[in-house]
Amino acid sequence: MVPDAAIRKAIESQLTNLICLRIAAHLNSGVAEMKMRNSDKRIPRRMLAPKGAYSDQHILNMIEYVKYSGNPVHKKHPGNFALNPPANHRPGKTLCDISGIFRIEDALDLLRRGLEFGTISMPGKDGWPRRIWAVGEGEMLLEAQPDAIGSYHGYPLLSKDPFHSKVINIWKEKK
Repeated sequence: MVPDAAIRKAIESQLTNLICLRIAAHLNSGVAEMKMRNSDKRIPRRMLAPKGAYSDQHILNMIEYVKYSGNPVHKKHPGNFALNPPANHRPGKTLCDISGIFRIEDALDLLRRGLEFGTISMPGKDGWPRRIWAVGEGEMLLEAQPDAIGSYHGYPLLSKDPFHSKVINIWKEKK
């Protein structure tokens, strides 16, 4: 006889896979956009920090000390990211492989330029931005979020909305 916990786990796994497949099919149909979660309504995640939210010295310090850690749920091909566990893409997560970034040095460079260009959110309690945005090849907008103090992982943002244009325009002006 199979224990109840094992049956529950198998059913949860099957339901999760089914939900991910249905969401992917729905999004690929071109009909839907992902809906905002309740938490997104309370605290806008995709909002740039106003000028002066960080001192110039604070920005310089963050550029010097920021780290890029990567996240295995966003990578199918880990490149030199030294992910632990190895790349283990999770359905429903955006693969950052489509951005063409396979070297940790390139990801770190984009993070630093996001800090330099000011495409960052308001700071969290630790003083680091909750989000850092960068623009990759082909004007692909990338978002990084913290894993630990001063360490981030990133992924592409696929939808087009006014925020994307705003960040891309800032990058065009700064280059």
